[in-house]
This record gives sequence, C-alpha cells and structure tokens, in this order.
Amino acid sequence: MPTSTSLPLYHPHGHGKPQSLRRVALRLLLCLAAVVYLLRITVDGNVFTRRSGHALFSHDSYGEEKLSSGIRKPPQAPIAFTGTPESIRRAGEEAASEEQKVVERIVKTVKIADATFANTLLPYLYHEANVAVTLASAVVYTSLRSDKQDLVNASQTSSASLGKVRQATLSNTAFFNLTLAVCEKQANDTILPLETRRIVKSFPESFREYGIELVGDKLKRFQAINSRIGDLSQKFLQETVADNPSLFFTPEELNGTPADQVSSLPKGKDKNEGKLEVKMQVHTASLGIIKSHCTNATTREKIEATLVHLAPENIKRLEEVIELRAEMANLLGFPDYATYKVQSNMAGTPEAVDDFISDVHAKISQTAETSTAHFKELKRKDVGKADHLWPWDITYYYRKSNQEEYDLDNDKIKEWFPAIHTLQVVLDLYSTLFGLDFVKIEGKDRDQLAKSGNGSDLVWHPDVELYGVWDKTDGQGFIGYLYLDVYYREGKQGGAFMRSITPGFTKEDGTRYYPSCVLATNFEKTKSDAPSLLFRSDVQMLLHEAGHGMHHLTSMTNFSRLHGPAGCPLDFVEVPSEMMENFASSPPVLKRLSKHWSYLSPELDQAWKKSHKDKPPEQLPDETIDNLLRNKDAYSAYNAMYQVSYASWDMKLHEAKSPKEAKDIDTTAEWNRIYTDYVKGIDTPSPKWGHLQSTFTYPMSGYDAGYYAYMWSKSYAADVFYTAFKNNPISSETGIRWRRTALQPGGAKDYDSMLTEFLGRESNRNAFFDDLGVKV
Repeated sequence: MPTSTSLPLYHPHGHGKPQSLRRVALRLLLCLAAVVYLLRITVDGNVFTRRSGHALFSHDSYGEEKLSSGIRKPPQAPIAFTGTPESIRRAGEEAASEEQKVVERIVKTVKIADATFANTLLPYLYHEANVAVTLASAVVYTSLRSDKQDLVNASQTSSASLGKVRQATLSNTAFFNLTLAVCEKQANDTILPLETRRIVKSFPESFREYGIELVGDKLKRFQAINSRIGDLSQKFLQETVADNPSLFFTPEELNGTPADQVSSLPKGKDKNEGKLEVKMQVHTASLGIIKSHCTNATTREKIEATLVHLAPENIKRLEEVIELRAEMANLLGFPDYATYKVQSNMAGTPEAVDDFISDVHAKISQTAETSTAHFKELKRKDVGKADHLWPWDITYYYRKSNQEEYDLDNDKIKEWFPAIHTLQVVLDLYSTLFGLDFVKIEGKDRDQLAKSGNGSDLVWHPDVELYGVWDKTDGQGFIGYLYLDVYYREGKQGGAFMRSITPGFTKEDGTRYYPSCVLATNFEKTKSDAPSLLFRSDVQMLLHEAGHGMHHLTSMTNFSRLHGPAGCPLDFVEVPSEMMENFASSPPVLKRLSKHWSYLSPELDQAWKKSHKDKPPEQLPDETIDNLLRNKDAYSAYNAMYQVSYASWDMKLHEAKSPKEAKDIDTTAEWNRIYTDYVKGIDTPSPKWGHLQSTFTYPMSGYDAGYYAYMWSKSYAADVFYTAFKNNPISSETGIRWRRTALQPGGAKDYDSMLTEFLGRESNRNAFFDDLGVKV
C-alpha cells in the first residue's frame, strides 16, 4: 500500500539494523544507537581450539538442578532490570573508563613486532563483550520503557560517555598500527579458526571507516560530520514518534468501519463532543482497519493527507544527512556514499544493487500495472466513475477485492488467530523446526532466579513473559532467554521488532555467556468477550520477527561482535526472517497455527454462543486457505513494486557524487516521482503532494543505501523455502540442518557458501520471480 501505514508490518530497523563487521565500531559512536549496535554485534559456528589459546565450548546440560516448579534451572541468571538513573550513568562511565584502560594497556605492553591476535585483539574483544552485558538494560529502557524519561536520559548519557571514548579508541594510531600488524601476520593463518580470521581481517577497517588515515582538518571535519549525523538521526527518529496528531470524526463519517473498531475509539471532548478520536500514528492496526473499511472517501482522504504530511521538520534533517554522507564518503576516498556502504555487503557495489532493482522492476511492472488498473475498475463500479485512483483509494479497494473476489474477509479470518494462542503455536512451530524447547519462567521460579528474590526484577513490565530456551538436539543444553512483550502501551516503540538484549560469546574463562532477546509487538488488549485477534499479515510478521529471534538465540560464536543477525551483512540478515514469512502461505502451517478462539476454553465457547448460532470449524477452512493463496498470487507483484520503489529512492539519494549534488536533491519531489513512475496508475493531487520520506525511518536508522536488502534477501529466502521446505514445511530434519548451516554461524562464515552448502548448488532467483508471478 502506498502510505506509511502500508510499509512492512515488521519493524526492520527495530530488530537491530545489523551492519557488516567492518561497520560495527563506526556505528557504535552514534549516541544511543552506540549501545544498541554494540549489543547486536554477532556470529559464528567455528569453535576455538586449544591451540588458539581458548577452551572449547558447547551447550552444557543442566538436567540436575531444578527450580521450584520442577523445570530445569538455567546455568545463567537473566538480566535484572533494576537500574536507576544514577546506576545507569555510572555503568556508562565505568565502561568508558575500562575501555581507556584496556586500550592503554595494549598499546603500552605490545610492540608491533610482537603483536598477535591473542595479545592485541582478544583483550579488546573480551572488554567489548563485557560492555554489551553491562549496558544491556539501556536497550530496553530506551525502546520499551520510554515512559520513564529519567531512565531514557540516563541511558543516553551513558551511551554518550562510551561514545566519546570509543571515538578516541578508533582514532588511536598506535592501536590501529598494532591491528594492522596482526592482520598482516595472521589474516590467513589457518591455525586460527575461520571466525578468528574474519575478525583479524576486518578489525582495521573499523578504524579506517572512522577516518584513522585522515589527518589535520580532514580528520576534524570527518569527526564533526559523524557527530552531526548522529544528532540529526536521533532527532529524526524522535520526531516520527512525537508528531502523532488526532483527527475527530462522527460515527457516520466512519461508516463501513467494523463496529468493534469504532466502539474502541476514544470519545471526543469539548468542541469534539459527539465525535470519535482517531490517532494519526504510523503503523497502528486500528488506523489500517479504518482506511481499508471506511466507505466515506472524504474521511479516507483526510486521514491520508494527514499521514503524508507528518514530521515536516524531518525533511531538512534528512536532506542535511544526505549531503553530509556524500561529503564523508568523499573524504574517505569513495565516489559516493552508496559505494562506501555497500562494499562489504553481499551485493558488493551500488551497480549490482541498481541492476537488481532494475531487473525486478522490469520483470514485475506489467503484472503490477494490471493490479492498479483492476482497482480503478472496482472504483468505477463502486462510485460510477474513476477518472483518478487516489492514494486513499488503494487500501479500500484492495480490501474490497479480497472480500468480494476472493471471498476473503480478513475480519472473519482473524477469528482463527487469537493473539496469545497464535504466538504460542508460532513458538511451537519453531520448536519443532529447530529442535528447541521454550520453557516459561514465572512465579516462584522467577523469584528463585532473581538475585533480590523478587522475580519482577527480571522483566521491565508486568505484561512481559520470560522463557528459557533449551536445545532438544545435542545434550539438551541451555540456549538463552527469550522475552515476549506483546501488548501496546504508552512509552513503547511502535510496530513489531526483535531486539538483542545481550549477545552470546565465550567468556575469558572459556565458559559460555548465553544470549537473550525480546520479541516485541503492539497488539491491542481486548475490550470484549473475545480475545485479541490477529490478521494473517500479523501472523506473517510474527514468523518474520521470531525468525530474527531464532537467528540470535541459536547463533554460536566466540565473539559478541559476530553473534546472531547483527554480525551479518545487511543484505543477508533478512534471509532467515524472510524465509520464515513463506510459512504463512503454507497450507499445513496455516492449519497448524489456526484455532478458532471459541475452542480455547469453555468460557470463550459460551461467549461465542451469545451472539452466534453455528459453531465454526476449529481450524481455518481449506477453502479459505485456497483463497488466501490465490489472492497472494494475484497481488504479490503489485505489493513488491512498493518495495522496489523505496529501494530505488534510497539508492538515488546515496549515489550523489558530491555534497553539492546531494544538496540539489529534492527528497520530496524524488519520492513522489519514483513512486508514480514505479507504481503506475495511481494519481496524486500534485507532483509534490505529501512527504512520506519524513516518517520513512530506514535511511536514518541503519538501512541507508540498504533498503534494497529486503528484496535482495527475499530472493535468496524464496530459493531456500521452495527448494527445501515447501513440500514438507514442518520437517525437523530440514529445519535443524538450516539452523546448523545458516543460523548458527552468525557472521563467521561466507554467506554465499553457506547457501550453497545448504542448497547443494549455487542459489538463484528463479523461485523468487516465480513467487511474484513472473516466469524466467
């Protein structure tokens, strides 16, 4: 769909915006993002050997010790979320002080001739991992408890303290020269495991990308640019949350909107007496329901016009950042920022990205145009004429097509996907596929694990659920912790996302530090007898974000900076999650995940019978599943065209060859030009109507010159799914093989070779285009 509410339901920049290993250190300097990036660094399946000076590790089996309920006691306590503003600030200061000491000790005690991985890089890597654990709670306070402003402020101060010292680290010529010496000696030393060699090779790049080879005024300018980009990015993201005005409508102006949705809207007061409040907050399910159901075109237009004009001050912030990035790339000797950013991704060059975008565009354009022409015809039949198909018409006629032509009533279908039950069966699916056991930790068990004896310390809100994750394959060892933060509340980041809380790594004593992450959504709590229900698109989103979570939890690396999704290049990190989205279109999986809410308990059965005569089938009917698949086939190319247009716009901004060329880009005009060029058949009131880029967060949160990664990853994900999973999607044998081959290594292996190993051949895009309705 063309508005910001129709961007992917998952929240890609929320789960970590994983960067390549070479970019991690640079990104750590950006204010609060510094801590977030640090906590996300990831990956590898290659275990150290004794000859590299480290102990072997494996999942330990702890079957003997039990908690009070009889479940196994994890070998590591969960993080305690008991921070105060003072303790958080102090933790940042102590981490910064320790960084100074670690670097000074390395520089003073190691000579270039004697520099090795063990005496130069390893001490810093241990420090880096310890900081990730020490500052873990800051990730949660900033995105999941931002109603506690004092904690947010303290977290930002803590991050700034570390950021200043990290800047000094990456500007330390003596330390840089030592890392170069290690790289020259050991980058190709096969005595070292592959994971170690990848770190040795990439370590100096962190310094280079922070301008270590610049001198004098150029270095000062580079550092000033970095600082300014960090400030502007933070303000941009804050503004997208802060600018959420309300519109007020009479019930009549909302005709067609489901009654339960209308009844849930707050009532207006004073001058808005008799009206209902609709919050203009991007990515909220309630707003999407109104836009897709309301028969009043004027109401839909008012909503759309408000959404496309949110956060106008962000336009200037974005355009300044684009100009600064072009200057930064030139200072480093790159022709443009896209070249600088894409070099360590799978794509390698902007030209490869542009060719990919052009190829997809060319192959799907005709099919996509057929869809918009069809929507226009539906409008003509509905209102008598259709001289224009406006942006506020799309979601409405898309929904009408679903309902009238494919017999798909999404409001009816969601009855088979009660939120909490669906989340549990999604975890059950992952349990079967990947050989995992999710054990809920609550009540006295939490008290027993908490150092204070108070189990509430182990979560940041009473709604949050905590699970211990265990391996059911090798020795039944502990994997890590998964948190579920499901419901919407004030002060919580919107959308759905996976976020790393702590990475996994090998500690200095050779034992394992186990990872933890949170799967966060913003489902609305029920206000009726029925439980909260999910659209099928929500189920797809859950599979996607949980896919990131499993990548994080099952990654087995020695170093925190290579652990999980964040250790992978941007255009691979979405492969595991995009692959899991395909399961939402698999008939046996839909059967397994679906259960009509009236079957959940005798009480809910009685609640259903109060207003319904007939009992529905327990699982989603076969006919409905068939219609879902027909609808997917009909509109997949159309939906993909939006993603292609966003990727094209993103690359256009970041391929400017100079600051002047970047400054000349009108991001609003460019957004609307590319949108109308790619998604043909949709009109706008004027060429510069609206500025959706002001709430399009990706270029300001890690996906700069990187939005293409979604489609790029999707092309690999389709090959994996259709080759290995389609005919038998719930195969533990195949799932565990995927886990071992592609998830466990994190960032420690070559990504093309991982795919080749799993597929038994080189990957191709045939399944991807076939899924979009294009024969190649």
